[in-house]
Amino acid sequence: MMQQNDQENLGKQQVLVIGYGDDMRLATKSIKDRYLVTEAILRNCPEDANVLSCPCLSSYNYIVIAIEDKQAARNMHGLLKAILDQDSRKVIDFYLLYRAALPSMTVDRVMKNPLKNRYNGIILGISHAQVGILPQLLNGDFCNLSVSSQDIYYNMKTLEYCMNTYANKIQDLKYLIFDMYDYTYFNYDVSLSRHSSVRYYSWGGYTLDQHHFDEIKSFDFTFDDYMNLLSEKRYADIDEAQIDLWDTLFENVYAGNGFKDFDSTQNLHFRLKTVSDKEIKEFHANASVVKNIFQESIRENIEHFCHLLELAYSINPNIKICCILMPRYCETWSRIKTEFVAWKEVFYNIMEELQNRYTFTFLDLTEHEIARRRECYADASHLNYYGAIEFTKLLNSLIQ
Repeated sequence: MMQQNDQENLGKQQVLVIGYGDDMRLATKSIKDRYLVTEAILRNCPEDANVLSCPCLSSYNYIVIAIEDKQAARNMHGLLKAILDQDSRKVIDFYLLYRAALPSMTVDRVMKNPLKNRYNGIILGISHAQVGILPQLLNGDFCNLSVSSQDIYYNMKTLEYCMNTYANKIQDLKYLIFDMYDYTYFNYDVSLSRHSSVRYYSWGGYTLDQHHFDEIKSFDFTFDDYMNLLSEKRYADIDEAQIDLWDTLFENVYAGNGFKDFDSTQNLHFRLKTVSDKEIKEFHANASVVKNIFQESIRENIEHFCHLLELAYSINPNIKICCILMPRYCETWSRIKTEFVAWKEVFYNIMEELQNRYTFTFLDLTEHEIARRRECYADASHLNYYGAIEFTKLLNSLIQ
């Protein structure tokens, strides 16, 4: 008599998951129950010869490449295409589709995390807060919406977007932490920066508003052109058939790893290093935003900052708003400090005037004791994971 498992598997379509052991777990777990899955772990052994043959590969209805490294997965896809020829249409690169299906903006990824029903604290800012403030270590349910190169305008637009799109998730907001980078922040407009703007949008920044992007005279393309380019790059090597195959084979993919890519603190393994002498020596603060005064940007940014505060108070009139300047590594700061003397006065004057109009806390932690601890820094200006832990514990004590 046919055993029960054999009866259940009878008629199921065969799926081969091929790749590396650690990478295969999520892919295998996410395949729908109606498919019968076989795993083939590549490990430079005789079994590889049995799998990587046309008769074997052709015997499966679908083949899933489960290799997280982009180039290695691309190479494997090319190899399988060469082996299978026309039959290669049944091959899908799991992690290529996995990444493409994620929301492109950081704010959407964080707010769409189904494991988080409500946030009572939001962190806004630039890359220093993105890697240096760990929301899980703060008292309450915080989310980190900071993005590298994010200026005051896009921080304001991010909060506004949350109010319009995810109002139910932030209706209990009690805290707003705003990392203002350094004393030149009011002089900074990322949409006018030839280098920083294109990187900001590609890194998960706010892409629903071009701000001043089309005023960059050195570009021969528009904001819409660049958005189309980012979309094309995101879906490169993916056609409608691959998307249909993804929907056919998989379900609850992101739940399979606890929605880790919807967390605001990602890629911690890149933040374990300690700053080198070379990085300190080669760091310079001679960017345009330091060398030049952009009066119109300063005027606009003061308006945007005020609007950001008003948005926050419209959510909760009693919200605690804390604007911070994060610790700068002392050896780095000592090399560039003189370039910021005048900017510090400008920044303090603006903040003092704004504090006369609005209720918020301002903490200048640029030269805090953490700044003297080399073991806390991953590079010349950003905290590493250990430094983020130490700083977040400090911040938690200051905002209560």
